[in-house]
Amino acid sequence: MRLSLRCTGLAPQLRQRSLTVAAVLQRPSPPSQRLVDQAQQQAAPTQLRPPPVRPPPSARQEGRSPQRMAPPRPQQAAPQPHRKVTLAVVGDVHSQWDADSEAALAWLGADVAVFVGDFGEEVVQLVERIAALPQPKVVCLGNHDAWFSLTPNGRRRYARAMLQSSSLAAREAYTEGGSTPAIARQLDALGTDHIGYSSKRFPELGLTLVGARPFSKGGKQWSDVADFYEEHYGVGGHQDSALRILDVALGAAEGDCRVVVAHNGPAGLGGRRHCICGVDWTEPEADFGDPDLQEALDMMHAQGVRVPLVLFGHMHSQLKGRGHRNMVEVDPATGTVYINAAVLPSAANV
Repeated sequence: MRLSLRCTGLAPQLRQRSLTVAAVLQRPSPPSQRLVDQAQQQAAPTQLRPPPVRPPPSARQEGRSPQRMAPPRPQQAAPQPHRKVTLAVVGDVHSQWDADSEAALAWLGADVAVFVGDFGEEVVQLVERIAALPQPKVVCLGNHDAWFSLTPNGRRRYARAMLQSSSLAAREAYTEGGSTPAIARQLDALGTDHIGYSSKRFPELGLTLVGARPFSKGGKQWSDVADFYEEHYGVGGHQDSALRILDVALGAAEGDCRVVVAHNGPAGLGGRRHCICGVDWTEPEADFGDPDLQEALDMMHAQGVRVPLVLFGHMHSQLKGRGHRNMVEVDPATGTVYINAAVLPSAANV
């Protein structure tokens, strides 16, 4: 299978068309320096090894290794080995979406549109508009999509806004603590197109898009988001989250190409400000990738689950102060290609 990628912010004007970045990737053969230097290089397909049988739940309770293994699945017809699949990857929107953006997405003619979140500060109407698009699509919501719900600071912002609201209905509807009603409304609008901690299969393409942790704000800290993830997903920490992502990947149909979709990228891809997930807004420089996604990908690799491509956004291309971020990385050990689609600003004169 070949994956043709068009990664763009899809700006409000069609000016962005000429800035679209295209890459064609196959399931790589063993990695080489040439692959690292040329993310568009094609390589020969490889076969995924079926993972072994999952141990009983008691094994985890006894403190054994956290790696999970998939139950046996019925054999399914393998996809056409050289079927070309085109993905249109839409980076952080940040409320910059209109009819021209939809026309640009249609013009790309992709098999699947991949939205990596951050549509706005819990802007339900925009998410509903995305949900109504006719194209096959998947979404992984970002931290801005839970702006007033994800952290204690966000909930305090919401509380102040509600208590100061001139709307009696808004004040009466407000309840202290927990998420705002916008979270449920966004998730309901997207339905199965939202793949946070889940997946969506496109059998005619031989493709399963695997969703990582939704609403991620990046970094190692868990305490300030603990209440949110417990409320919505029953997830208690980074390791618990990694196992949830692994379960989703192991549940993909045998023979499908698995592509991981996240809001933020994994840890382990460099700690300099210009790195694909590097901190650029404060000192010192640091790796702001998600540790749970890194652990999940490591466990997939250990179990022979091939992941040729990881797509995400969140870490904007234009660095604070000066310079631009590296937006593509290739893991020389696994051949996995990492693409950050958060190209901002999303419009430019050409």
